[in-house]
Amino acid sequence: MSKAIPSVPAWTAADLRRLVSADRFEPYLTDAAGSPEAAASLYAWSGRVAGAVYEELGMAEIVLRNVLDCQLCLFHRRRLRGNGQWWAEPQMPWALGRRRDQRLADQVSVARRQATDGGLHPVVPGKVVAELHFGFWRYLLASKYYTALWVPALNAAFPHLPVRDRKSASANRMVFDVLGNLNRARNRVAHHEPVAASACACHNDILKVAGWIDPKARAWINDAGRITAVLATRPC
Repeated sequence: MSKAIPSVPAWTAADLRRLVSADRFEPYLTDAAGSPEAAASLYAWSGRVAGAVYEELGMAEIVLRNVLDCQLCLFHRRRLRGNGQWWAEPQMPWALGRRRDQRLADQVSVARRQATDGGLHPVVPGKVVAELHFGFWRYLLASKYYTALWVPALNAAFPHLPVRDRKSASANRMVFDVLGNLNRARNRVAHHEPVAASACACHNDILKVAGWIDPKARAWINDAGRITAVLATRPC
């Protein structure tokens, strides 16, 4: 005889308020004009918005890290006469003597360790790149690396920037600032904070960065992404 499937208990909006905390539930209750049931629907919708934002951010992050990795590989080969494995190069700007940036150096070390499972497996460059976080890629575009990285290499990752001089400090700052917006959005999603109010702006920033890299990347994300569609399904 097959075992009986245990019944799933019903839940109420009052249960949700208790489970997620009154402080977190209260803003949804206010938006829903005091209706606990409508607030529960809004909370579920907010989660779907966060999921859609995370998906689009993931698309943009993969495109971004791919083009930055390509430019860093070229930089490593042409300027440092290396083999393209820039993340293992002690002469990269963040690893040099008194200019050493411990934060970036540590992130690279952690990525290399995770990509090889602590040295148990051979190094696969793509795995090292995949282990580096969004914040790492954004910080490579900080003004402190303007001369060392932006001018000789990283500006070429954004061939469609709407500026006269792509190597200029203002162009560098433009990209850095928009990626800062996306990094903050990513952190809010990771910490389960509501992002519905800023989701439309986030979508626009994602498309902006993708378009600076390649118009086809912008078109792909715009077609495959769900932010605008999910925003349109707000229950109340």
